[in-house]
Amino acid sequence: MAHNVRDLLREWFGDSLPTYQQSSDATIGVLSIRLVNVNARRCILRLTNSGSSAIAIERTAGVTFATGIELDPGETMTLMWMDDLDDVTLEWWAISNFAGVTIHIIETILTGADDAAITT
Repeated sequence: MAHNVRDLLREWFGDSLPTYQQSSDATIGVLSIRLVNVNARRCILRLTNSGSSAIAIERTAGVTFATGIELDPGETMTLMWMDDLDDVTLEWWAISNFAGVTIHIIETILTGADDAAITT
């Protein structure tokens, strides 16, 4: 059984695709913001609350603490294709009870042969 995207593609198609990592930071406040857009090539999404207050994360702009996944300061949520299926490819939103809370975002993206030279 494949335990990563490269092995899965190798098993199914006889070859794999390279990946690259893309990182960014977002500042969360009392209004919801989109953390990542839909991306069918994303195979891992890692969200780390690097701020000093809790945030709530959800797949819709209507995220609230009652409906979202709470991420306390210092906590990381990782979505992987093998465990979370399409969830890793969807857009994700966040909100906080306070302004100025930062979240660090790392995405692992499948690339095609033409994209193999991408570095970020």
